[in-house]
Amino acid sequence: MTTDSRHYWGIDIGGTSIKCGLVNSAGETVAFEQVPTLESEGPQAAVDRLATTICEVETRTNTTGNVPRIGMGAPGPMDLPRGMLVAPPQLPSWWEFPLCAKLTEATERPISFLNDANAAAYGEFWLGSGAKGS
Repeated sequence: MTTDSRHYWGIDIGGTSIKCGLVNSAGETVAFEQVPTLESEGPQAAVDRLATTICEVETRTNTTGNVPRIGMGAPGPMDLPRGMLVAPPQLPSWWEFPLCAKLTEATERPISFLNDANAAAYGEFWLGSGAKGS
């Protein structure tokens, strides 16, 4: 168990659902939630659902104020410097939407944004088969 009180969100944007995991600084899962993507409602509605979920979970887990950053992975081509998906085929209403800026605005914290495959590889490096001692 870690004595570091910081926690981090990992968010996986998918075509049908968005998975949200809250972990402590040792990578132990504190909470897991899944919200529907509802692509037809557009990306801003999904950002609003995510922000609500994040607030509710942080209140429930008493981690409000201890989550300095959100990591987010998404599929398809992306413009990392601008924090947006370019043209993911499974999320056509999300094309060119400023995803990172809108989620930062809604949650008041910075977003680390990666392609979902790269985010999964980093997870394996940190805690999975690629970790030291594995």
